This record gives sequence, C-alpha cells and structure tokens, in this order.
Amino acid sequence: MPHHDRPISRLACQRLFAPLVGLPVSLGWRGHGSAILLELGSLAMETDPQGRTGARGESTIMIEWSWRVEAARSIAFGSWSTDRRMDFAIPRLAGRVVAGIEVWGRLPELAVELSGGLRLVSFMTEAA
Repeated sequence: MPHHDRPISRLACQRLFAPLVGLPVSLGWRGHGSAILLELGSLAMETDPQGRTGARGESTIMIEWSWRVEAARSIAFGSWSTDRRMDFAIPRLAGRVVAGIEVWGRLPELAVELSGGLRLVSFMTEAA
C-alpha cells in the first residue's frame, strides 16, 4: 500500500517554528542560483559528503527560489534581483533576530519576520 504524506497543519508549523523565534541570523548566504539560506543560532563548522566545509547554524532556513525580502513599504531585494544585489544584501541579514515565523496564505507560503522591520517571504510561481 503506498504511503501518502499529509500536509502539515498550521498549528504543527507553529510548534516546529517556536524554538527559532529569538535566534539571531548568524550567517546569511546564497546557495545555487537564487537560493537563500539563513543560518540561525550558534555556528559550527561541518563537512558535507563532497568534502566541502562550511559554517552551519543550529537551524537553517532555506528557500530555493521565488522569495523576497520586504522592507516596511517596498521590496528590498529578492530572487529576481541581480546577482550583485543578492551577493551584497543576503550576507547583511546577519545580526538580525527572528521575530516570528508563520505559514500564511491560501496556498501556504513561509514568512520570516526579522528584527529591523524586514520580512523574508516565499512565493511559489510554478504550477504543480
């Protein structure tokens, strides 16, 4: 009999996210393409199966594509920004604190509230 995963509920998401609230963004970095990664909490050096070494946080938030960082009344930058803009702006998220995380919207998306009035938001643009 095949196994079917059930969507995770918003309440379950809240429980999973609760320990992340209050953690600092220790490292913000850009992955392959336009992927954004935020390493939260204390950093430790780790080596992946390919032998690459890098800093990893206690937890990591990663959005592969279709994301933006919102300021109070504008989009500060996002996955469609230039390479130069992303390479400049993503590392500067370090030092901010996670003020809240939620799943929101009719088609659930991730929203990460950061100190200083910034908000990292996912938004899927590909049809399933």
